[in-house]
Amino acid sequence: MTISEGSVAKFFTDNGFSTDRIPASTTKTPDFWISHAEFRAAVEVKEISENEYEKNARRDVEENGHANGVESRVDTKVLRNLIKYADSQLKRFCSGGQPGMLVVQDMRPFWTLNILIEESLKQAMFGDRVVWRSAPRHLSGGVSKTVGDSFGGNRTLTDQKNRSVSAVGILYLNQDPHKTSLSLYHNPFARHKLILPKGLSGAIREFAISSTDQYGHFERTP
Repeated sequence: MTISEGSVAKFFTDNGFSTDRIPASTTKTPDFWISHAEFRAAVEVKEISENEYEKNARRDVEENGHANGVESRVDTKVLRNLIKYADSQLKRFCSGGQPGMLVVQDMRPFWTLNILIEESLKQAMFGDRVVWRSAPRHLSGGVSKTVGDSFGGNRTLTDQKNRSVSAVGILYLNQDPHKTSLSLYHNPFARHKLILPKGLSGAIREFAISSTDQYGHFERTP
C-alpha cells in the first residue's frame, strides 16, 4: 500500500465509511470499496510526486536560496493521464450501478507543490482554456477586448469518454498533519452520479461546474 492509499483509506475511515481493500489481480482493479449505510463506491487512488526537474529545483532552493532554470511539468497533462487510467480500472467494478471515484494526493513538498491544482484539474477534466480577443483595425483607436472564453481541446471527460469516473477528488493535508480534507469535483457526464450520504462532516467538500462549453469555475454544491 502506498502512502497516499493509506492516507485516503484513513480519511474515509475517520469520516464514518467502511473501507474494503480490493485484491490485486491480473486485470486492472481499483484500490478499495468505501461504504456508508446504503452508499457504496469504488475508489482508485493516485499520487503526484516530484519528478527529477522538480527535485533539482527544490535542492537549488534549499542549498542556494534560489532555483536555476529548469523545465517544469504541466500538471494538467499528468491529471489527464490519471483520469484515463482510473477509468479503465473503475469500469468493470462500476457496472452494477455504483459510482467510481479517483482520489489524487499531491505528495510534493511546499516548494514544488501546485497551489493551483484545482485550475489544472478543471482543464484536465473539461479541456484547455481558449480565450478569443478582438483585434482593432490599425490606427482605428479601438481597443482589444475579450469576446470569447471557452473550453477547447484535450477534453478528458465527455458524454463518450471516461464516464466511469463519477468524481475526481483532491486529498489535502491541513496544518495539522493528522487531519486531512477532501475536495470532490463531479463529472457531469458520469454514468453513475456520486451522491454522498447526508450528515457527513465538513471534511468533504463538493464542487460542480455549470457549463462545459463556456469557461467557468467550480462552484461549491450544498
